[in-house]
Amino acid sequence: MIIISAEKDSISVETDDLANEISYTSGNTNCTFKITNTKPISILKGNTIQITTSPTVSTRVFESSDPSIATVSSSGLITALAEGNVTVTAYRSTNSFFKDTIQVAVALPDMYSLSVDSPKTILDYMESVTVTNTVSNNGRPVDDAAVTYDLLYSDRITLVPDTVAALGNITNRSVTIQNRNNEGQMKDIVLRVTLVSDSTQIQYVPFNLAYYIAPNYSVVIFTGHQPPNEVEFGDNVFLGRVVYNNGIQDDTKRVTWSLVGIDKISDVPENIAKITFEDSFNQVYVNNYNETGTDTTIYVKVTLDGFPEVTDYYMLNIKSKVIVITKSVDIGRADGAAMLSNTFNGTSTDDTINYQKTINYRSNAIPANEAVTWTLTNFTGGSPATGNSITVQDGFTCTVRAGNAAAGIKLTAKMVSDPTVIDSILIRVKSLL
Repeated sequence: MIIISAEKDSISVETDDLANEISYTSGNTNCTFKITNTKPISILKGNTIQITTSPTVSTRVFESSDPSIATVSSSGLITALAEGNVTVTAYRSTNSFFKDTIQVAVALPDMYSLSVDSPKTILDYMESVTVTNTVSNNGRPVDDAAVTYDLLYSDRITLVPDTVAALGNITNRSVTIQNRNNEGQMKDIVLRVTLVSDSTQIQYVPFNLAYYIAPNYSVVIFTGHQPPNEVEFGDNVFLGRVVYNNGIQDDTKRVTWSLVGIDKISDVPENIAKITFEDSFNQVYVNNYNETGTDTTIYVKVTLDGFPEVTDYYMLNIKSKVIVITKSVDIGRADGAAMLSNTFNGTSTDDTINYQKTINYRSNAIPANEAVTWTLTNFTGGSPATGNSITVQDGFTCTVRAGNAAAGIKLTAKMVSDPTVIDSILIRVKSLL
């Protein structure tokens, strides 16, 4: 036979599990003690949050795993001190078996900063510049932070129209500004950059916009050659050019060179002069090939590429090669027939003319275009016999008439440009008998 006896125990709210009517005995861990806050806890630095437990007993104890990050009071009030993670433990002081833990994450409150950078703030007409910005939260870059961009006049209120400046290539981290100012005067504007998540973060970047000026080009030829306007045969002359736009030198423009005649229209033959070299700066050399015997005046013409009306001319005297010519005059029959040599009173003659007849003579001069004067005398240089005469003459031909068979004729041709250059022939007048 087995005898079972029972003794009623007293109830202790400090150690017994009242909800489940379980009394505490050594080794019994079925009694519960829980933190009732939603787990885990997230809290911002500087804030507090109350820990609650079930059951709520006076023997509760709270501990923080790292009081430098978060502290917890004896009543379970957590105070966040620094960024980080801690574990808060709650337990009964009378029985450490009754405990619970909760993870607490302390974050820093948002503290945004916005900085903007532009490589230049003075823009020429139609020039563009890319402006970049950086957004940080507590010193850490936030690449996806959204911003807005506005172009305002310097009053920071009035919007700038697209005809003055425009935005393009817009991203959260950069934007491009293009100067379109065609209003005839400089414009001062600002770019406003605003952080979407914190509208107190605003940055202004000032810009000065040059205005559109219609191009007014001119081109000028220069040379260092001496003498500046003469080129000897076989020599060359260096020529450069300067392009101006509204009086300001513009080294980006290209030009085209050519050689034209004194009329500034016709081309110069290459046997007179030609451009022999052009370098990367559009500078040229003009070489003299003139062997014509006559100096020639030409113009070097430069034309601005794309602007055919923008030209300049530079005059050059292309000196001819010096050609030594031995001048001479040679009398012959105009029809090219051979002259009939003979004798007259013992004197040898160059040609024979019949009495009462005429013969046409011509001067074969070197140079060919040299004119002569004609004279008729007797053999000794005196006046010709009556009846012998020159009936027609010009600078190149003459007609001799034989009217006196009793005397010989001396015909002389003298070069007009050089009277020392002469030729003479003796002519026998042949009688008809």
